[in-house]
Amino acid sequence: MHFERGTNEAGNKQKHSFASNIDGQDINIDFLTTKYGGPESRVRQVEDDLSAIQAEGLGLALTDPLVVKIRAELLTGDGPYTAEVPICRPVPYVVLKALAFSDRGERKDAYDLVYTLIHYGDGASSVADEVRGDERAADSFDRATKEMAKLFASESDNGPVAYASFFEDREPTPVANAYAAVQEFLKSL
Repeated sequence: MHFERGTNEAGNKQKHSFASNIDGQDINIDFLTTKYGGPESRVRQVEDDLSAIQAEGLGLALTDPLVVKIRAELLTGDGPYTAEVPICRPVPYVVLKALAFSDRGERKDAYDLVYTLIHYGDGASSVADEVRGDERAADSFDRATKEMAKLFASESDNGPVAYASFFEDREPTPVANAYAAVQEFLKSL
């Protein structure tokens, strides 16, 4: 499928990122790992020719994932494929997206966070109802909820504004919806 090492903004090859263009669609794959003790570098060397981005909270996503059945066309064009795939439960996903948005400030992270809170189950309180004791006790959960409280403290804060600016007028009141979803989640904890 002709994946090649990705490049960073300076044009240097990366050992944790791989990219290809398949049928006009850019496909990027980044390797991630949980944060471990040791150097605080964002990228951790795994082998001589492979590294991974350390992601705070990733350990929560790897514990007891949901398993979904998918059917899709293979990127190689060899026809449809059916598989059972482990995916992140909503609580760890919200933690990861809150931390990513706090650290990177990418509008897409704010959008993914709020979208999950609005659309999972009956909304943000459904996500809060699924918080498990081990998740609540995790440092990453505590930091994520504090960051959410800060970034979504009002409708004019960065969180709601970033959410609304990500998808440009696809809903009538995106800023208010983002603010309300995060506040509902935090109050339901």
